[in-house]
Amino acid sequence: MKDEKTNEINLLELIQLFFSWLGKCFLALLYALGFCLKQWYRNYLIVILSLIICISAAFYMSRTQALRYKVEAMAILNGCDAQSTKEVSRQLEQSFTSNKAISFGTKLNLPDSVSCNVKEFHSYYVIDYNSDSVPDLVDFKGTHSLKDTVNVRQRDRIYFRFITKNVAQVPQVEQAIIKYFNSNPSFQAQFNAKRNALIESINVCNVQIQRIDSMSKTNYFKEESNQVYLDDRGLVLGGKLGKQLYYRDLSTIEYNKSKLQSKLSTCNRPVDLPSGFVINPEPVNSRLKYIVISILIGLALSLILSVLVENRKTISVFLKK
Repeated sequence: MKDEKTNEINLLELIQLFFSWLGKCFLALLYALGFCLKQWYRNYLIVILSLIICISAAFYMSRTQALRYKVEAMAILNGCDAQSTKEVSRQLEQSFTSNKAISFGTKLNLPDSVSCNVKEFHSYYVIDYNSDSVPDLVDFKGTHSLKDTVNVRQRDRIYFRFITKNVAQVPQVEQAIIKYFNSNPSFQAQFNAKRNALIESINVCNVQIQRIDSMSKTNYFKEESNQVYLDDRGLVLGGKLGKQLYYRDLSTIEYNKSKLQSKLSTCNRPVDLPSGFVINPEPVNSRLKYIVISILIGLALSLILSVLVENRKTISVFLKK
């Protein structure tokens, strides 16, 4: 009983310490806020000047000519896998450099008037949570664990995104990106191998359908002696009523054939974009977003300048010593 009482007291003390720490943090926050308010009040001219400069910069950076938009697309990979596509994509991601020989426009054979408006290009893995081959999440942060064997990366999907200043040039950039990936010799070889495998599987299904159909006809018209036997219908006399027509086998093969034909119909090129690149109408550097950020930066900058101005004599003496 004494041990239980001691543990109970220790737990209460722990709770008290926790709330005491929360109270100290709250008081420290109030003190810091009060210090900031006093600095801003005493040096309001610096605050106004800092805010004007920062907000003006925000208006300039978010002007119509400088707006940037996200352009995104989900790619279906026919033959090649996401890992190899990511490796090829890395060449484009690292091509935004001053070296024109390896620049983004040079790799995609785009004119300078188009390539200069594309600022970033990235590719991301796609995560499947339900093991149903349906994309559920795009790993934008690149933090998905490779040890996770339930929620895995899809091998036949990858997500593309680039930033552009001119949305009218998106179709031209899209065609150049598709041509860049589909002209890769390794991707073409894997694509042809997959397409040939699908065609061969469909031919095998056709042969099996013909074979089962001929077996069914031969078996049905074959004369058999009358016999008595038991099945799920009860007692059966004769053989013709119990003839096997292989319906289930034919149905299974037809179902598999339809799935193969569906895959073949969409297997048109190594990297395919069913919906093309979609433009996000909300700009990355929207005016409201930049104004809010500029106000926060302006307040922080004015606080630093206010402290430096009020302690300029102390700072001067320290530097002279």
